[in-house]
Amino acid sequence: MTDTRLTEERLKSWLDSNQVQRERLCVNLLPLFDNYSKVEPRRPKGGPDQGRDIQAYYNGNKVFGGVGFKNSANDSSQHKKWAKRKFKEDLKAAKEELKSLDSFVFFTNVDLTPKEIEDLKKYAFSNDILHCEIFYRERLRQILDSIIGYGLRLQYLGIEMSQEEQVSFVEMIGNKNKKELDEIRQRNIQIDSKINRLEFLNEYFKPTIGLRLLIILKEKFTAKDLGHFRVMLQIKKSYEKDPYPILIVGGRDFYIDVNNQENYFIGVETILKSENPITEVLNKKRNSRQNGIDHIAFDYPLVENQAFEKFGDFDRTSFDLFITRDLKDKTKAIGFLVNDFAIINIEGDKIASAEEVGLQENNIPEWLLPLSDIEEQFEVIRVYLRNNQTDNKELSPPNRHNSREIHFNYFTPIKMKLPPPSGGRFKNMFDIMIN
Repeated sequence: MTDTRLTEERLKSWLDSNQVQRERLCVNLLPLFDNYSKVEPRRPKGGPDQGRDIQAYYNGNKVFGGVGFKNSANDSSQHKKWAKRKFKEDLKAAKEELKSLDSFVFFTNVDLTPKEIEDLKKYAFSNDILHCEIFYRERLRQILDSIIGYGLRLQYLGIEMSQEEQVSFVEMIGNKNKKELDEIRQRNIQIDSKINRLEFLNEYFKPTIGLRLLIILKEKFTAKDLGHFRVMLQIKKSYEKDPYPILIVGGRDFYIDVNNQENYFIGVETILKSENPITEVLNKKRNSRQNGIDHIAFDYPLVENQAFEKFGDFDRTSFDLFITRDLKDKTKAIGFLVNDFAIINIEGDKIASAEEVGLQENNIPEWLLPLSDIEEQFEVIRVYLRNNQTDNKELSPPNRHNSREIHFNYFTPIKMKLPPPSGGRFKNMFDIMIN
């Protein structure tokens, strides 16, 4: 640790007759004290300075400052009188320049007693100054001998850091850089959030042109691993008068026999139907030409549908999701996209069956197309969203799965063709959703 006496001696005389460096030192020191910002020098090299050596802001209010360093300061009564006189002269010049000024700071390398500081502040208050700070030599030494002052101490007083101080200084710089980077990242996230909101609002009144129900699997599974599976999503305009419109989208497996029962190609059959108004069941088959997959996507362009013709029609809706039990156990996340915007995202740890949340479920809708006897054997269950409500055994059953809502006032759907914010809620799905 550097001897503090060296800092004090350097403050007394190291910058003798060097007013430029004195003012620059003080300009750089002021932000290290709380709540001072936008600190600027005036004319350290000489010339008209309009009543102050330093200009800054304190809690948003303008501050003028003076610098009164004495050559070879020795704290004699003569030097103390000089410092006090300089304080009053600088304050007078500042007030003459800006009569409404109510904040003033003063730097001096003369060491003043608490009583002398108090008297000077009283003088300032009598001249309509509400905030006054006096940075006398001991206060300057304290800040220069602290971690945040080591760099300025080296730059202006030529005092090198000890090995211990170097370690502390490097750690501080690292922490400061990390904090600044975190602040930049946070600002970027906020900017991204505003951009996402604007892009979403621009899409709100556009026609619905595409739907995608996406199942992200925990790993890559073969046809033999998956067996038969089915998924059904019901989107309900439950805020409208009963019978309210319902959109049904989902699908089931569609395997192609390649003359080897152990090596089916995995495909899917997507279904689409609506009720109130009722439409016929639309279906579309697609084969992946793969035996192993890590996700299942049910895609359908939304043909003319009066109830869900615009993207904004999905606002304030509720949904129910049904899935075969075996597939649920293999699922990592479930998402639903409209016009490439993810409006539903259920992470794996939130996917629960009725018994997992202490409920009994017996209201499973029938499949919309005929099933084979083998397909019928694969049980379909309702997906519950595990949260504080579902885990609260004191609540009655109807109140334990009422979080299945899509409300655009509460969140902004993210367009999955753009990278989501770092750590965003759709991060797990992004790479697959854009394919």
